[in-house]
Amino acid sequence: ARESFPEGELVFAPGTEVADTYRIDAHLGAGAMGEVYRATELESGQPVALKVLLKGRKDPALRERFEREQAILERSDHAAIVDYRGHGLAMDGEVPWLAMELQEGETLRERVERRGRLDPEELVPIAVACSSALEAAHEAGVVHRDLKPDHIFLPRIGPAAKLLDFGLSLSATSKKLTATGMVIGTPRYMAPEQIASAHTAGASVDVYALGVVLYEALVGDSPFVASDHGQLLGAILQGRTEPLTMHRPDLNPDLELVLAKAMAPQPEHRYDRPMKLAADFAAAAGVRISAPEGTIPDASPASRSSPTFGTARHRTPSGPPAPRRRPRCPRRPSRSPSGRPSPRGSAR
Repeated sequence: ARESFPEGELVFAPGTEVADTYRIDAHLGAGAMGEVYRATELESGQPVALKVLLKGRKDPALRERFEREQAILERSDHAAIVDYRGHGLAMDGEVPWLAMELQEGETLRERVERRGRLDPEELVPIAVACSSALEAAHEAGVVHRDLKPDHIFLPRIGPAAKLLDFGLSLSATSKKLTATGMVIGTPRYMAPEQIASAHTAGASVDVYALGVVLYEALVGDSPFVASDHGQLLGAILQGRTEPLTMHRPDLNPDLELVLAKAMAPQPEHRYDRPMKLAADFAAAAGVRISAPEGTIPDASPASRSSPTFGTARHRTPSGPPAPRRRPRCPRRPSRSPSGRPSPRGSAR
């Protein structure tokens, strides 16, 4: 590896050993703060994803975010959260790295871009896995705060989904890592209270984000009608969303009630637990879920009349405006620096 390098640039050549533990095999891609490499754990021979902090590595706040993700993953043992393998410092202690499991597959965003809108039955196992992982995080005092399709990985083998990137998460022991007034997260998936104050936003913001994610996967587009950033924030703060059935009249109308409750502008009107959202979504999709305590539920087809729908059946969404067509919220494609689709690894 290069001993000196410009800010934002680092190249680990294939064959380079890191901490006498991992051998670099290939460069996978770049993320918001660094790069990801495919590596091999020398002792076990198993592949790992090695995430390296580059951009802003001398910024104490960004470095602490990176270390926060490492600490959260190290404590987690949930099947739907990417597995921690190790961490350390490279380049004479200048560059932090984090080793995670490497799996084959794609993100939820890549799947929707590749196939178009998805059906509810396909989304149920994904919603359940994400909800189970979020509940485990919430019980440990951790709020993800940046849940979006790019951070939901769909492995070819194993759980239906795995959560990625806890770099912006908030925990009960976290220090304030952002300046006052700074927006933390991806606006299209942020709840109104998160936009107002990232530091005081609770676990309900993850429920909100999951509702937006499920809507987008069903429709193939954002629920918010907006042509610029200001209109987007206004639509979120005022709860202006396009009804699901306007775009998918083929779906059970109960799904619209479920997502409307998940995306309610007021936290107290949303589901108080992610698994309640997943259960109602599954019921409206005609899929029965069940599992022992502490595991990810299995999903199986069921008649639409058999599952209980939950409280969303009795709630009328609070006054969406008359449906409007385009313009919609601008979308950002998920691409690697080379312009090709993101590599099929479980780290971003």
